Amino acid sequence: MASKILRLVLLLAPAAITTAYGDSSPGPTYSNPNFLPTGDSSKMRDTANFRRNLTAHAILAALAFVILFPTGGIIVRLVPFRLVWFVHGVLQLFAILVFVAAFGLGIYLATSRSITPDGLMNKAHVIIGIVLFGLLFLQLFLGVLHHLGFKKTGTRGAWSYAHVWLGRALITLGIVNGALGLKLARDTGTGGSNMAIIAYSVFAGPMWLAYMTVAVFGEVTMMMGSNENVGKENASLEG
Repeated sequence: MASKILRLVLLLAPAAITTAYGDSSPGPTYSNPNFLPTGDSSKMRDTANFRRNLTAHAILAALAFVILFPTGGIIVRLVPFRLVWFVHGVLQLFAILVFVAAFGLGIYLATSRSITPDGLMNKAHVIIGIVLFGLLFLQLFLGVLHHLGFKKTGTRGAWSYAHVWLGRALITLGIVNGALGLKLARDTGTGGSNMAIIAYSVFAGPMWLAYMTVAVFGEVTMMMGSNENVGKENASLEG
């Protein structure tokens, strides 16, 4: 049942964001003059490319922070089998690669002065995105240290707590930053709409709540001392 729900979310989330964010939505209010319909074919082509890249950036970033990262944290708590730590690691690594692609597109869009003459590098969404990009690689490093340390001691260490809590903070910040990105696109007239923000919230809110619920459940379970053997490392790995 859980796998069917996940497949449904993976199928519908990009479609919902594309519908709300792309050309089929009511779209921006054209407060950005570069998005006004003109007879200039070159300008229209640049605008179309910008919108496509913007939509791809939104979908990839949402896929990473709304679906893949939280799912990796949930699986490691709820699916106790011996190699779940490996599945967790592979899924999170894939999510990082997806976000790297989203990040590259984001920087390209933020520095594309032909569409946004002043650039967007000073906007909160972009700054937070850069911070997330750097911290994700720190999180990956902490995950490796956690696993190696746990194999030696069988308990959480400083690296483990850093990995777990940084992971929770990054997922939360990443989801919030997605909403900021949609708002930025709407406010600058480069894309997005209120419908896009609503569609994103419908998926992101419940996913974050499910992730945090499982995280709290795992912490309580560990405090009660009911995690043993392989399940003990699985529960300590989430993040």
